[in-house]
Amino acid sequence: MELFFVEESNKNLEVGTSIVFSESESNHLKNVFRKEIGHKVSATNGQGLHLKVVIEEYNKKQIKGTVVEKEEHTLPNYSSHIAIAPTKNISRFEWFLEKSVEIGGISEITPIITKHSERKIIKIERCEKIIQSALKQSHQFILPKFNPVISFDEFVKKNQKGYIAHCYQEEKSPLFSAITKGEKNIVLIGPEGDFSKDEVALAIENNYTPVNLGNQRLRTETAGVVACHMISLKNSHFAL
Repeated sequence: MELFFVEESNKNLEVGTSIVFSESESNHLKNVFRKEIGHKVSATNGQGLHLKVVIEEYNKKQIKGTVVEKEEHTLPNYSSHIAIAPTKNISRFEWFLEKSVEIGGISEITPIITKHSERKIIKIERCEKIIQSALKQSHQFILPKFNPVISFDEFVKKNQKGYIAHCYQEEKSPLFSAITKGEKNIVLIGPEGDFSKDEVALAIENNYTPVNLGNQRLRTETAGVVACHMISLKNSHFAL
């Protein structure tokens, strides 16, 4: 099943509603998947809707269709918010975006700038497209929110309480054990050079619990994916 994206809000999407696919999605429908008038396709707006749409009209740049079926998917009873320092090699950060969405259950991603950050600028529009593509590829219907870049200090003061993963030698609980099922879980993931000791102290002052992600030293993007997986697994039906 291929899944396509539509940008209309929930209030505008009922059975019988006419919709227009973007130029990019129309190109995929027509030239990649060879969809024609009369074909039924699956679509989502990233707000929990799974739609079946019958293609009814082509023009040079856009495809139009009509919603014939509508199914609503509710939010999970937990959320994971990963605040992560963008990597120097942007492709690694983009890999994290893709894989974290594929794992599922992630509700927000915030790029944070720390003392040891080597990358301070990212292309938000490109990141959002990667997240949207990963959502479609993994057949999910709730698009994670991608927040603007923010400094570490500002983030922890605005979002008090969570977990901070760092590599300093001290007693830390495993993230999997520290997570509480059915709650909002914010996890801070540092840059290649790790958080500074002052940043760790500031996080603790703002009710962040130091945690570890295992015995191995992980790359930033790998740590982000591991954190997402732990939260998802802890909240799954199979978790102990």
